[in-house]
Amino acid sequence: MVVHGKIVDFSDRGLRVRANVPFRIKQNVEVIVSHDGHQPKNYSVMWVRDPAKGRPIYEAGLEIQA
Repeated sequence: MVVHGKIVDFSDRGLRVRANVPFRIKQNVEVIVSHDGHQPKNYSVMWVRDPAKGRPIYEAGLEIQA
C-alpha cells in the first residue's frame, strides 16, 4: 500500500510523520523522501497517536532500522 504523508520532525534516528491511515507499533514502514534522492529507507513504528476528534490524521514516531 502506498500512503502519502508528511514529515513533521526528523533526526538522525527517526521521523515523526502524519498520514490519513493508522499505524501499528512495531510495524515496518518504507519511507521515500522526495528531497533525499528518492532513496527508500526502512523504519519501525515506535509510538502512535490517535487522531484528534473530527480530524482523520494519524501521527507516528518512526525509528530507522539498522
